[in-house]
Amino acid sequence: MVYYTKTTSSKDGHKICSKCFREKGINEFYNQKGSRDGKRSSCTECVKKYNKAKGRINLRKYYSKNPHKAINKIVGRDIIIAERTPAWADKSILRWYAEQAITLTNITGISYSVDHEIPLVGKYVSGLNVGDNLQIITTEKNTQKSMSYKLDSYI
Repeated sequence: MVYYTKTTSSKDGHKICSKCFREKGINEFYNQKGSRDGKRSSCTECVKKYNKAKGRINLRKYYSKNPHKAINKIVGRDIIIAERTPAWADKSILRWYAEQAITLTNITGISYSVDHEIPLVGKYVSGLNVGDNLQIITTEKNTQKSMSYKLDSYI
């Protein structure tokens, strides 16, 4: 087992992270007023991983204490989709898009999802859950897009 007693080298501007034990540049550590060197003991990468994991744990605790809110979140999306799907919509086209997204994901190894070009719930405009409003894009792009919509592209 290796123990590090001194984590900062003032000569070369490097420091050893207390979590991953990798030597990194001093600029890869967040500032902390109370410490000897003015930096946190763990690197920014480890701090971000810790905060992300802690956020997931806190979310699980929140939903376990408030199960009705978890159900509302899941069921709420289903209700929105049901409300925005007109009776005349061709359900086979909706299923086709879902199947194509799964097929693309399996073939390429990149996660694809079905996206509504005009969001079902938008600030200025809301679209319908119909084939003409669907597109298959990567899940990453879908997450970045969120519920945004550019009005000027249709004006």
